[in-house]
Amino acid sequence: DLDKFWKDFYPEAKGQKIKVVGPNDGEAGVEASLDIQYITAIGGGVNTEFWSFSGRAPDNPENEPFLKWIYLVGNTSDADVPKVFSTSYGEPEHSVSSAYMHRINVEFQKA
Repeated sequence: DLDKFWKDFYPEAKGQKIKVVGPNDGEAGVEASLDIQYITAIGGGVNTEFWSFSGRAPDNPENEPFLKWIYLVGNTSDADVPKVFSTSYGEPEHSVSSAYMHRINVEFQKA
């Protein structure tokens, strides 16, 4: 848990607030937790957001919902979107359809 991590490793962060964008439907996964813990400790005092997306990719129930994320990034004003994202997930190319690959590539270009 983030408060315990801060208490043990970065007590200066006590009281820091993390803005959550997207559904906050429970606890973050292990990789997401590690990201937010170390990003806030290394980038101490930097405003930090946690962008959360539930669900799966439309063409493969094993894949993450990257299309939801990049669509929101591309449709958020430059003033409101973070300048840096950390993602701990990726998908093997063979696990996505050509249609999905082309669609997400277009969304990355727009973002």
